[in-house]
Amino acid sequence: MLRNLTVIGLYLAQIYLVLEGGKLFGKDVNPFVLFAVSLAIPIYFFKIHLSATQQEVKSSYKNIVGAALGLLFFMLCYWAMRRLFWDIPEPGKLSDVIPQIDTLYTRFMRGEFPYRTLQQFLWYPYPVYMPMHWLPLWLTYTLDVDVRWAGVFLVTLAGGIYGWSIWRYRDNLVKKTLIVFLPTLVLWAYFQWGPYDIGISFEIIVAAYYLLLAAGLAGKNLIVTTIAIILCLLSRYTMVFWLPLFLILLWINVPKKKNYIVWASILLSIVFIYIIPFYAKDPNILKNGLTYHNECAIAEWVGFGDPPYSITFQPGIYFGEYLRNMFRGDMEQRVFQARIMQALLMIGLVVTGLVLYKKWRHKMDMYDLCLPMLYTFILFFYMFGVLTYKYYYIPLLMISAVLCGKMMLARGKK
Repeated sequence: MLRNLTVIGLYLAQIYLVLEGGKLFGKDVNPFVLFAVSLAIPIYFFKIHLSATQQEVKSSYKNIVGAALGLLFFMLCYWAMRRLFWDIPEPGKLSDVIPQIDTLYTRFMRGEFPYRTLQQFLWYPYPVYMPMHWLPLWLTYTLDVDVRWAGVFLVTLAGGIYGWSIWRYRDNLVKKTLIVFLPTLVLWAYFQWGPYDIGISFEIIVAAYYLLLAAGLAGKNLIVTTIAIILCLLSRYTMVFWLPLFLILLWINVPKKKNYIVWASILLSIVFIYIIPFYAKDPNILKNGLTYHNECAIAEWVGFGDPPYSITFQPGIYFGEYLRNMFRGDMEQRVFQARIMQALLMIGLVVTGLVLYKKWRHKMDMYDLCLPMLYTFILFFYMFGVLTYKYYYIPLLMISAVLCGKMMLARGKK
């Protein structure tokens, strides 16, 4: 019981610190508190699983109960989500995120090359979003509903698959029901403390993909994991640094034939969904997207107005302001130095993951290692990033829910 209360406490504290911590601790202190609490979750995960017995996973028709609950819990968010969309009927007036997503899709459907600047904004944003971030708009255009519902539909489906994965474990039904419910707490928290971040962004669709990936790892299902990796890579390339660790451990632990299938599936998906239809027609699109994102980061670090004011620094959700003050040179040089530091941290995490696997390979399987490492990669990527918005944390908090659920399922020493 104490362990479960500790896990839930850490999870709720993390959500609160992301959304309201800056008001409680201030923007200067909150990044450290948030990072400490967030890092405590994978550390506690390792502590529990190193002393736990191997969890029994069983396929059964009864697992459909978990899937139904996973779907239901997200469906219960429908009314709150609808009201939120009504309250923010024109997100394009507040942010260029939704217009970029919508323009990419509509250009593509008209037979135009989608990756070029948006002329309707004075700053001419260059769309940086990968195909699986905007192609699902087909669903909302077919149903003739607000494009923001695409993410809601997909995260609900991912919630069902997550529920199925959790229900395969033998444990108390009430506890499993609570565990299936945990990811939806992210949405309810944003409804309460960060509705703007849901209303003007398209991050829920990315959260759906990462929830699916976490569900695949939690359920030790290679098929679901592979599909989710493809979706994550082709929506936002944040997890590209985690992928080498996963593929190395896959090569060590899984028969070579399955490795070839996984590698081929990922490579062919990238080739046929991104390279052939888009990148091959303009090899500069990735470079242009990164350049535009870099310019946004530089502008944010310089600040807006007089005196200069950096919007993303105010909630205290990442170390951007500290990085800006730590490095020297003009803002372009400082942003570049921060990106180098971020890349070195990512490489360091790959090495750390391999070291931990070598040390714990007889106590923990590859899935139980890759899940907390996925979480840790994304945590470090955003905490030490050059431009982190509050809505970026929605996918991380979904993975955090899965981590916490797995800890509650673990059996062994308390």
